[in-house]
Amino acid sequence: MTGLQSTNYGLDYDEQLDSGLYLVAPRDEDYSEGNLGYDTLTGWRNDDVLVRVDSNYFNAGTREYKRLTIEDDYQLFVEGNSSETLSNVLPEDIEDVVDVQVNTLDLATEQENGLSNLVPAAESTSEELELLGQDDGNTTLTVEDQQIGIQLSAGANANPSLNGVFGDDDRTRVTNTTSNPWTKVGFVTAKFGDEWFGSSGVMIGPHHFLTSAHSIFNSTLSDSAGNGGYADEIYVHLGQDGQEKYYGQVGVTYFHTVNGYTADNDGDGIIADADSNEDDGNYDWAVLSLDRNIGNYTGWMGWQWNSDLSWFNDLNVNITGYPKNTINSEGIVETNWSGSLAGIDHSAEMYTISGTINSADNYQIKHHLDATGGNSGGPVWRSEGNSEYVIGLTSGYIHDSQNTPTHNEAIRLQKYMTDLIEDWKTNDPNPVDKPDLVDYDQWFGTDFDYLSSNSIKPGDNLTTRFVTRNNGTAASGNFDVNFYASTDNDVTNSSGSHWFLGSDTISSLDPFNWDYATWSGSFPNLNPGSYYIIGFIDPSTSIDEFDDSAASNQVVFDSILQVQSLF
Repeated sequence: MTGLQSTNYGLDYDEQLDSGLYLVAPRDEDYSEGNLGYDTLTGWRNDDVLVRVDSNYFNAGTREYKRLTIEDDYQLFVEGNSSETLSNVLPEDIEDVVDVQVNTLDLATEQENGLSNLVPAAESTSEELELLGQDDGNTTLTVEDQQIGIQLSAGANANPSLNGVFGDDDRTRVTNTTSNPWTKVGFVTAKFGDEWFGSSGVMIGPHHFLTSAHSIFNSTLSDSAGNGGYADEIYVHLGQDGQEKYYGQVGVTYFHTVNGYTADNDGDGIIADADSNEDDGNYDWAVLSLDRNIGNYTGWMGWQWNSDLSWFNDLNVNITGYPKNTINSEGIVETNWSGSLAGIDHSAEMYTISGTINSADNYQIKHHLDATGGNSGGPVWRSEGNSEYVIGLTSGYIHDSQNTPTHNEAIRLQKYMTDLIEDWKTNDPNPVDKPDLVDYDQWFGTDFDYLSSNSIKPGDNLTTRFVTRNNGTAASGNFDVNFYASTDNDVTNSSGSHWFLGSDTISSLDPFNWDYATWSGSFPNLNPGSYYIIGFIDPSTSIDEFDDSAASNQVVFDSILQVQSLF
């Protein structure tokens, strides 16, 4: 989505409190302090509760972009059914920040005092409030550069809870992500300095991936060298479903963008992606060259372009990706990402929507199909026979002078783009496929590691087992797994004490296959105390893997083993 390269990370309520709450008064002049006696808080709301702040807050300074801090003695008015509804609306520790008062919500009184057409949030009109929330697509409110505004509107305008949603949220979650065509769509995680962001994209060849430029480039963010530009680290997770990452984590070797997005084309010293005078949005696309031929397992989509713009009118398409937020059937905004995007422990869910687009111009496809933050870079695609073809990439929503979204847009594939893609695909070096031996649990959110007992004495029999998997794109060959008891969770360091228990030999694993690694035997005569049990995959590093690090190949069991005294 437009402007989301710096917003996909998001903030939960606790992080918002840590950063301070940013509030903004309604733009509609019908809402004045004089009418209400207190101004309107842009805060939290569900169907039964409305939250306001007293007028002294706004009288203390400008109405817009005002920060509420814990030092200020302002009162929140929470009006609804009862105080029991507060947990549905406010963070748990909001009462530690402000003095909360609960009153009865009287719609008639509200209308008399200037809030006309006040209705439950699910039916809120564009004349209502602007609320603070977690929509990545609104640029009105910021908390440490994380855009989290929510615009309320209804009817032909965007959904009350998320910019980029028109009416009900019609996107559906994809749960069979390891079947065609969903394997071809991926979740992108990119690191700029210490910050991680997420977006979407699609395979277009054995090792090429198409996404948005703002997924990997941002001239306003600092990379590890302190300069704005390309991300320091980029990974692709194909067909991810929640915590399940069937195709592992794919690295990026090369990336390609065009100057229309990454250069200062008008010579004013501002890079196009941060320059309102340049049409950077028309060039917001990129191709990633991956470190393995993962497309030979996932498949890939073809692409189509058409110079006849009338071809796009009412064309049936699909839009697929990994939105940060969606709205459920009860009108509640749900977060589909969890955990830090650093590493492999994050969760993300795939969503898709089908329907007709409205039209297209020279650069953009225009439509009212739901797409929000995180969908950026995801394919707008259509089926023809037994094949799928990308015709565009999700980019952003367009709003009118009142900041009300009017439609969504996607970058339209053009001949110059497909010519460049063909050139890059032809000339990029082919990657070398390798195995990648890992702990199954880390990639599927499961808990298969097993200890026959959590408390034993020296000499007692112990059985240990975990599941090892090949996340790579080549067969592994046979390899060993060693098992250790350790006083810490890393058997490669010298700060702890480590005792070898035994080993198991695993027959060669084909890509994305798994097997049990097991040791059973008499536990050695160790001092009483607590011990980690650790399995070390390929400890001699005889297998050339994509990731040969000790962190990748060590499996630390969830249970701590308690060793008792013999006497």
